[in-house]
Amino acid sequence: MEHEIIDKAIFEDKSLLQVYIYLRSQAKYKPTEKLIDNKTVILQPGQLTLGSRQLASIIGTSPTTAHRLLKKLEKLGEITVTPFKSCSLITLNYWPTEKQKSETPSNPTATSDTAEILPVDETQTKHKRNTNKTQMKTPIDSNNVEGKKKENIYSPVIAYLNQKAGTSYKPTTKKNKELIDARVNEGATLEDFKTVIDKKTTEWKGTEYEQYLRPVTLFGTKFEGYLNQPAKKPKGGSGIGKDEAKSKYANAYNRPIDPETF
Repeated sequence: MEHEIIDKAIFEDKSLLQVYIYLRSQAKYKPTEKLIDNKTVILQPGQLTLGSRQLASIIGTSPTTAHRLLKKLEKLGEITVTPFKSCSLITLNYWPTEKQKSETPSNPTATSDTAEILPVDETQTKHKRNTNKTQMKTPIDSNNVEGKKKENIYSPVIAYLNQKAGTSYKPTTKKNKELIDARVNEGATLEDFKTVIDKKTTEWKGTEYEQYLRPVTLFGTKFEGYLNQPAKKPKGGSGIGKDEAKSKYANAYNRPIDPETF
């Protein structure tokens, strides 16, 4: 690939790297007219338009995960996202300067009052990355970096689960590592794992579902659903909710209901 990927953090996340490479491959090399929300704008070198749903279908993930990956790249300072009604304008902040030569659009009249020029923010393209100079000279083994990142997340995730649920799971167990790997590859962060653990311990601890406060349930295929569910308050009042009704149904047959079946 012609472009240089400067930020080492991008190599630490396989999904993030995939999105970043796609953005660079689709960015414009010269000023290009584009109709956005019935208004003609001129995309500058290093810019493109994209939506979370469109990106999700391209990289094979959910719109929520695609949106999270774009936000992470923006937080790292790699891109700037300008929202429109129909899509977002994405600016690559580190577009090579040789591609930012002044070029005239195919239609010179596009610079009239009917068009809006959206320039690349020069202050963003001149961020100082002194610590990255050495990294740019030394080839980075992306597989090795990704492996180290995952090794670093196993222990805090499992330790937090054990602390909140009163369990004693091991971060070195093969199945636990595979579950965490799968979620990290989808874009999950340490904070996402903690959020799921907090929500489900609040909901299940002290009930018959407490036995499902385990990695195979929390970090399985329903992880994103748990992550996005509304936080539940401690139970109170005399009303019978859905969970209590399921509990009574289970007790009638003297067996618990696995929440994974719902």
